[in-house]
Order: sequence, then structure tokens, then C-alpha cells
Amino acid sequence: MQLDKTNMVIRERGLLEILDLALHLIRAHAMHLLAAFCLGVLPFALVNAWLLNFPSYYEAEDWYLLYTFWTLALVLLEMPIAGALTTLYLGQTLFLAKPDWRALHRDFWKSLPQLLLYQGVIRTILLMPVITSFLPYASWAYLSEIILLERNPLRAKRDGISTWRRSKLLHGSNVGDIFVRWIGIAMIAALQVMGMMIALFIVKVWLTSLPDLGRLHYAIFLNLAVWSTAFFATVARFLCYLDLRIRREGWEVELRMRAEAVRMAGALS
Repeated sequence: MQLDKTNMVIRERGLLEILDLALHLIRAHAMHLLAAFCLGVLPFALVNAWLLNFPSYYEAEDWYLLYTFWTLALVLLEMPIAGALTTLYLGQTLFLAKPDWRALHRDFWKSLPQLLLYQGVIRTILLMPVITSFLPYASWAYLSEIILLERNPLRAKRDGISTWRRSKLLHGSNVGDIFVRWIGIAMIAALQVMGMMIALFIVKVWLTSLPDLGRLHYAIFLNLAVWSTAFFATVARFLCYLDLRIRREGWEVELRMRAEAVRMAGALS
């Protein structure tokens, strides 16, 4: 692996350019990315189907609104862990031509305890009150990427840096810009979900000639639309994380310097 020879140009990008690059990445690595994402999503999708299928709840008059609300809420809570394998795969595609699935799964299981603590327990607590619900999307929007790709310890040793400290250093004074980007992605995601729901309904009508939308079809369409949007958002968030490191830390320069240091060490040995 050569640190200065990446499979993607490392430079600053605006939000629209990042979203466009996310589409190109998905097209270039469609099968592997979908496989990684489906592996992460499947357990959560099964749990959600069980949670939202109680008879008394299913028979409620406002079932559509309740089902939509709870599906969106659950997916928002589950996204960081469900998309972890996808993020790890994207990290590999920067430097490797072929993914190492064994290393990918090993890194996932090593990172899982911190993911469950920060993105499972603490994030859920912060999202529940209105006054703190914005914090996971502004103060530590890229905590998952830090946990998965940088793999700092939960508690730092004397000469090290902890995950929480690393998050504070990376996000720093960029909270406003990060939050604005999140709002932009959230608006695009909402439009994407609605667009996919309409498209799936049109296909259903075209195939069956039945203009009604039963609860089973609605549940399937909504989950397909929401998880597909979460897939795209995971790729876009990874690229936003890279962009933040480039703008705040000069990451492209760091890669060149580290690559040159490796070459010099090899030449001297």
C-alpha cells in the first residue's frame, strides 16, 4: 500500500461535488458496497420488522403516520452501526485495488464496543431531548469514521490520544459548517425517500394495474426507500469526513510526507 497513490484524488470539495462523487463511488464499487451495507442492515431490518408488527399497533387508524415515524426514528438510530462495514470498505478503497474482507470484519469487531457506547448508548440519550438532538450531527458528526478508520483507544495512554479527544480535535471550530452540511444532506435525503416511494408505487401500479397501496406494500416500499437513502448518506458522510480532514489538517500533505518517510526508511535499511 502506497499512501501517496490513492484511488481517489485527495483534495477539497464542496457539498454538491461530494454528492456527485458519492454516486461515482457507488457505481464503481456497486456490488461490494451493497454487499457490505446489506450485511450491516439485515439484523436491524429484521429487528425493526418485529418491533413494528404488533397487532394492536398494526390496526391503528393512523398506522401510516406511526409506521413512518418509527421507521425513520429507528433507522436514524441504527445508521452508524448498520453502515459500519460500508465505511470500512470505503476506507480500504482509498488505497487498495481489492478489498480484504477478513481485515474488514476484524476491524469491525474491534471497533464495535466503542460504536455501541458512543453511537448506540450516548447518541440515543442525546437524540431524545430536543435541546441536545443536534449534537450528534454537529459536535461529533464523523465520530463513526474516527472509531472505524483511525481506531484510537477509548482511554488514551500517556503518549496517546483517545477517541473522544480525537473527535474534539477534528470537529473543533467547524461545528457550524458541519451542521449546515448535515442539513443539506438531510433535505436531499428527504427528497430521495419521497421520490423512491413515488417511483415504487408507479412501478407497482404498472405491474398490477391496481392503484391502491396496502399496508404491506407501504412497509416494503418505505423500508427500501429509507435504507437506500441511508446507503447513499453513508457514502456521502465518509467523503465529508475526508474533506474535513483535508481542510482542517492538510491530510493530502500528511499522506505524501508519510509515504516519503516510508521510502526513505526503506532506502536506509
